[in-house]
Amino acid sequence: PDVIGVVSPYFRGVRSATKEMVPDMIEISNIYSRPVAKRLAAKVISYSPKKVLISGYAVGHDLLAEELKKAYPNVRIFLLVHSAFIWFDLYPAENAIFENFINMAKKGIIEKVGFCKRDLAEYFNGQGLNTFFVMNRFYPEKHKAHKINKKNVSIGIFGQNWWHRNITNQVIGALMLPNT
Repeated sequence: PDVIGVVSPYFRGVRSATKEMVPDMIEISNIYSRPVAKRLAAKVISYSPKKVLISGYAVGHDLLAEELKKAYPNVRIFLLVHSAFIWFDLYPAENAIFENFINMAKKGIIEKVGFCKRDLAEYFNGQGLNTFFVMNRFYPEKHKAHKINKKNVSIGIFGQNWWHRNITNQVIGALMLPNT
């Protein structure tokens, strides 16, 4: 494939968004050592992609990016960040991984950094990085049509009610639709 997306299987929203962007994905969970990152990079390279999109920044995906570039210097590596600024404050353990990716972008290992939040794209662009706002898209025509029971519309809302996934608002919004 021309582009391979790399995403953690545990980042459900990130995985869904990535699936809408790239047809070919490899799900890779956390990587805790460079030898494992090297083996996984070899697997990705075995498909001869021209570009690799690392979507989200799971533990060790920064090591994977480094090993990809080392073993396959002509591959174009892109990063897509789905977080908002507040994420960095509430999940500081992830900041080192994110910072490593930003440093790789400064060195040219990561060619472009996309952000699903416009303010992050603008901020890091102002810091001299090659950044872009990438709006999540959903393409209904790519999905199997489902006949809706108009008498009793069923809407599924999946996840936990965290501050950044305010499911209560989503449920109330869904219940405002007629016949739900």
